[in-house]
Amino acid sequence: PDWTSSKRLTTHGPNPLKIQRVVVEHVVRNPDISTTTSLCLCAFSGRVPKPSSEADFESWRPQIDLLIADPSLSALYVTRVIIENLLSPAADLVKGLSSNTLPSVVLSVLDSAFGTVQ
Repeated sequence: PDWTSSKRLTTHGPNPLKIQRVVVEHVVRNPDISTTTSLCLCAFSGRVPKPSSEADFESWRPQIDLLIADPSLSALYVTRVIIENLLSPAADLVKGLSSNTLPSVVLSVLDSAFGTVQ
């Protein structure tokens, strides 16, 4: 049988073109899907000594700056990513902040606690 025939695919099973269109429309309408799959941010707690599975503040902070600079990411999304990647005690410092808090405010709190004194 000729399995490349589009007529066979549409009469005997799901139409791949319709499925592809639905998937593409879903991804285009949900921009967070594409960003979350490529986003990899290490956890940060501020513990000393630093656990091997975590980043230190000097390594973690520039990653956040890159997220803030990305015009495709909303400020609220960046705030959510920051908070999701914090562990205690760093997470405890920002626990009382609203979910609508701008990333700059969250970072200000973290900078004051963990930033390098110059």
